[in-house]
Amino acid sequence: MTFDLLKEANVKHGFSTRLGGVSTGVYEPMNLGFNRGDSDENVLCCIAPSICKDCYEVSVDVADEFISAFGKEKKDNLLRPSTFNPDDENKYMLDLWAACKLVFLESGATLDTFFENELDITNTK
Repeated sequence: MTFDLLKEANVKHGFSTRLGGVSTGVYEPMNLGFNRGDSDENVLCCIAPSICKDCYEVSVDVADEFISAFGKEKKDNLLRPSTFNPDDENKYMLDLWAACKLVFLESGATLDTFFENELDITNTK
């Protein structure tokens, strides 16, 4: 999620916006256009409550989309063999939070304006 503290605007990013490059194109226009060049400290990025890397199993076709979008060099940061189906080479655990962080930082956000949380929507403890 990207939001502006002064203008009370926000953009929610979903699965398809991350892969389609929409998330990448949100930060700069909000910062430069919407704030007319103001300090970027008013535009914040965060990971909203979502599924964590220990709960998000994806098939090889989704894994391949993420590899294509982020590059093979980032595969180990985003994907690992499935813990639910360890014998199935076509299943992976996806770290969607790491993907979000990469998108925001590559878009121009800084660690000062990026906030992480550990609010897993699948954790019922």
